[in-house]
Amino acid sequence: HTANLELMRNGRGLQIKGSGESSGFPITVNFTNFSIATIAAMIKSDTLFADGLINGTVKLDAVAPVKFVADLTIDSIQAMSQPIGTLALKASSPSPDVFNVNAELKGDSVDVVVKGDYKTTGDDNLDFDINIPEFSLAAAQPFVRDIVSDLKGMANGRLTLGGSTSKPVVRGSLSMKNASLIYSAYGTGLRIPDETIVFDDQ
Repeated sequence: HTANLELMRNGRGLQIKGSGESSGFPITVNFTNFSIATIAAMIKSDTLFADGLINGTVKLDAVAPVKFVADLTIDSIQAMSQPIGTLALKASSPSPDVFNVNAELKGDSVDVVVKGDYKTTGDDNLDFDINIPEFSLAAAQPFVRDIVSDLKGMANGRLTLGGSTSKPVVRGSLSMKNASLIYSAYGTGLRIPDETIVFDDQ
């Protein structure tokens, strides 16, 4: 027999389905318009940092080592009330020490694609390609709100993320256009001329 748990209200929530096998696996979690706010409230109840609606499936085949496949979409993402866009996320563990990620964030003047692997072993465990055809700097405002305000402009480029989680290595280039901001500590405005920032060994 199968073991099921359903937490649904007004067509929103999640369903957890077990196989009923002695191992307990596979376990499938189905999300239907599940609000990020529910999770955010558990982490920091005084401020709603993020919101959005999660739809999709996570299938867990084992935990030692972890083996899973995830296919999720997060719609209407907001961070500190700033609209961000929609995130399509596919992730899996093709081998015991490798996690594969394919993520695409799209919104109003936001287009970012991240593909690559994270390894749980070795020194160089990051291997990601980041393609940024278009990115509105205003979308990053919630994440740097304590440092800068009134962030404006556009960016695009291609980057790679390597190295390790303790010593990440970023390579590639990022082009800025009509960028400006206000440095919060002094209220000083700063304009960045249209230029390309190159990340290399120098």
